[in-house]
Amino acid sequence: MEFSEFPEKQDKKTSIFQFLTPHCPSIHSRTEFCSHDHGCLENILVNTVKCFFYGYSAKTVINLILYLSKFAKNKIKFKDLIGIFTNKDNFQLPVFISTLTFLLKSLICLSRRIRKKEDWKTPAYAGAVAGYLSLFFLNKKAKGFLCVFALTRAFDCIYNSLVKHKKIPDSKWNYHILYCFMLSFIVFFYSSEKGIVPPSIERFFDYVFIVKDDLIIKHVHLAIRKQNLLKSALFPKS
Repeated sequence: MEFSEFPEKQDKKTSIFQFLTPHCPSIHSRTEFCSHDHGCLENILVNTVKCFFYGYSAKTVINLILYLSKFAKNKIKFKDLIGIFTNKDNFQLPVFISTLTFLLKSLICLSRRIRKKEDWKTPAYAGAVAGYLSLFFLNKKAKGFLCVFALTRAFDCIYNSLVKHKKIPDSKWNYHILYCFMLSFIVFFYSSEKGIVPPSIERFFDYVFIVKDDLIIKHVHLAIRKQNLLKSALFPKS
């Protein structure tokens, strides 16, 4: 497999790698399967830095807005203001995103160079390894939230693929049916077994049902018992 050099139009763009390493064409090379403008190494490093910057900026701006929203009640302290920019929690998200980007792009380009072909295994294996290693930079709560989000997106991708290949009919009621099916599972475990449903959802259901302690479980068990007694009365065993 040969590596394609930059097209002539790319030479007109400003690139720090081209400026610092004008006599190292291998650094600017990319595989014939790569669609990014610049070389693989430059594409990996530039996008990693961008993801870190965007992640840090978003997290910092959100924390800054939340802090300034309390200005009417509390005076702004310079120490607290500096702490918003240096808080270690602000670096958790950008480190995770930048690590995921670095590993994903590196493994994809490396696989293309070693295997000299492009198929489904390249992004699948790269995604699995990058996802596993990047999760080490998140706390348990963030991992749980991210895994739930990824699981729903995975189901969405499977659903869209089945519809696209006409394995299942495309209907506006599909999402309604899927939502009702999943919600029935959540309510069942909430009602029957304590500590299974995530705390945030459990608190939501506690508010909806106005439940205290194990009152909902007692009510469910009582309703089931009444239903069984009613069936026994209507349809006695011979």
